[in-house]
Amino acid sequence: MEKIKEIFIKNKKEILLIAFAVIFLIYLIKPICFDVKLYIEAAYRADIIGGFPNNIVEAWEHKYLLNRLLYYIMFVIASIFVAPTNVVLFEFAIKLIYGLIALGVIYYFSKSTKHFFEKYNISQGVVFGIMYTIIFLAGIYFSMQTEMTAFLVLLIAISFILKDKLRYHILSAFIISLLFWFKGATLLYSVVVLAVMLINNFKISRIALVIACSCAFLGIELFAIYLLYPNEITSIYLATQYLTNVTNEIYKRDYIDFVLSYVNVGIIFFVFNISKHIKYKNIKLLLIESMIWFFLIAGVIIQKSVYEYILGLIIPAILFSIFVCIDYIKNKGEKLKKTTKIIAIIIACITILCFVQFEIDVSVKTHKQTFNATNKVEILKEQIPDLKEEEILYIGNGLSSYYLKVKPYLNYVTTIFFGNDNKVYLQSEYVNKLKQEVLNYTGKYIVIDYLEMYSKFRVSDDILKFIEENYHYKQCTNISIVEVESIVCSVIYERNE
Repeated sequence: MEKIKEIFIKNKKEILLIAFAVIFLIYLIKPICFDVKLYIEAAYRADIIGGFPNNIVEAWEHKYLLNRLLYYIMFVIASIFVAPTNVVLFEFAIKLIYGLIALGVIYYFSKSTKHFFEKYNISQGVVFGIMYTIIFLAGIYFSMQTEMTAFLVLLIAISFILKDKLRYHILSAFIISLLFWFKGATLLYSVVVLAVMLINNFKISRIALVIACSCAFLGIELFAIYLLYPNEITSIYLATQYLTNVTNEIYKRDYIDFVLSYVNVGIIFFVFNISKHIKYKNIKLLLIESMIWFFLIAGVIIQKSVYEYILGLIIPAILFSIFVCIDYIKNKGEKLKKTTKIIAIIIACITILCFVQFEIDVSVKTHKQTFNATNKVEILKEQIPDLKEEEILYIGNGLSSYYLKVKPYLNYVTTIFFGNDNKVYLQSEYVNKLKQEVLNYTGKYIVIDYLEMYSKFRVSDDILKFIEENYHYKQCTNISIVEVESIVCSVIYERNE
């Protein structure tokens, strides 16, 4: 053991570089998840629409403007090197660009916060290593999701708030306001910036100024978007009404990750820290750390979703507790109790085993589905030569549009607003206008998720009646409507002659 330790210390730099390279390679190899495919699809749609920045607004997907803008920029860059129709390589290119952006942000954060962490005897290398590992080894459902992207933005905001000059604090306030434009819940990350200011003993007047500026910037942004693109505000509101009781029942899933997840490891650090806060009467830090956990857990709860990636919102709380724990261990001579270590190791081992099994299983299935879907598209091109000659009405979750890449009739390929059961949507004038656009469609083909024909989750009775009266079933696309291979595929309907 001592010899291994000696070898590690002697070759520490080289070993860490190899480890980081392997982690980055694992990140690149992992497939992108369903949501990210839809983000890329929206970027492709925006490119077809043209006319920046209006196209970013028009090419709607579930998340907000900055998420669309980021993916559009990455789409444009990736298109220089790889054709978007080459789906597999294009996904790899997007991941590489996102990974390089993340790497740059992590490096900048660790460097710019060096003096702050040195006060607690935490080196720049340790900060970089922890951030790098968490971000790039996060599961398939976290990688490139809005929670992770907003977390990177949060790191930039923290970097600026730790600078001495007022202009940087105002800039940080502006960046904080931008957190909303990835996903409403990610605005809760701002509590971490507040925590950093409190720990760094900012004057109350400066904290109040940063909060006021953040609110003012967000207010101005919302008002400007309302004036320029009122439909965007409407879509944001309607998207918040998506998770009804009916939706929750349809989406109810029991992930082992919720029982045995890295969140539990983070909670162990949190509980350890609480005991030390009480021991050293560090009530201020106890309240700050508790505040971060409370707000971010609340953010998970208010989203009413049981999807694993929602837990990504808690990552800043976990990291905060890790750094606080390191501080107690290095500077107070505290140690984790043997029992606590054993429990943490057991949970970590079980989590890693479950995680690896899940990742391998999903990764293989997802890559297989992606290859199969691209092959099915080539077959469809031969079977239906005029499929790409005009606009198509897509009805479903949007994945068909991602693979087919035929210009959509509507800019809402994820037709979540058209269901029968959501009262808000049924009473919305905006949604009714969209539905009327569907009923006015005269194009030759409709691509619809076959599941919708009987589940009616994303399609209403009047639209189904319109399809039945004016179109007939042509053929199955054989493209699964989920990210893994499934017997449920999208189908093509052709207009009656």
